[in-house]
Amino acid sequence: MLDALNFRLGKFYVPFGYELREYPFPIRKLVTRPLMARNLLFDEWVDAGIQVYGGLNLPVNALKVNYEVAVINGPNEKEDSEDTDAIPEILEVGTGANPDTGGTKDALQNHDNNFNRTVVGRLSVPVLEEMGSIGISFAKGRYSNSNNPELNFSLYGVDGNVYLKKFNVRGQWVKRTIDLTTSTQRDSYSYYLQASYKKIFDKPWLYFLEPAVRYDFLDPGDSTNTFGKRQRFSAAFHYSPYPHFKLGAEWQWNGEERSERQDNGFLLNAVADF
Repeated sequence: MLDALNFRLGKFYVPFGYELREYPFPIRKLVTRPLMARNLLFDEWVDAGIQVYGGLNLPVNALKVNYEVAVINGPNEKEDSEDTDAIPEILEVGTGANPDTGGTKDALQNHDNNFNRTVVGRLSVPVLEEMGSIGISFAKGRYSNSNNPELNFSLYGVDGNVYLKKFNVRGQWVKRTIDLTTSTQRDSYSYYLQASYKKIFDKPWLYFLEPAVRYDFLDPGDSTNTFGKRQRFSAAFHYSPYPHFKLGAEWQWNGEERSERQDNGFLLNAVADF
């Protein structure tokens, strides 16, 4: 159990949801990450600021609550002067001729662009005698430049993660609201459901096998988007011949609401960690 009060200063992973905690390749269940990571949650969401976190034992049924609250720079409207398109990075949710080229990662910044801070946090409680957890997350702040109208964004999320012996079941739902102007907004949401099974053999050339499946759904909330709502089904398999090394394969089936395209995929990876 975490101590009741801890501080973190500098640059860190933003405490929103569960997926950011287990996205690195050595512990990732599939080759790819969910659609929401790239399109709504700024991909590898790191930022500079101050964070307070810890764990509390409540007297009600000995309930344990973990909390994380951070004050960070937050995303911006444009990353730098080299961005020549007319779409702010924070709005690039599957835009352009290819829905996979648009993503909000470029909205991240290393310095504050508007003298306004973003507040983000997560509360979680263990379930099934600490075999998993359920959490809620939020983020709210301003993203426009200091010389622009005050345009804000907000994120709300719910996540769950449960381990039942060799099985792992997890999911996350995220809603994002963006000010397009001072009087209009755009609502986007995404969720995924994922299941995996890890069997450890601990034998020469067969350390573990781990199949996994995931279903993704993304609604960009943009009536002008060529592809509209998107869904993806992924099936993956990881094989580890020995500890700290694994080989992975993933098959993807993608579907778009309005303009179907041939974008199913097959991906491979090899991961070594130290």
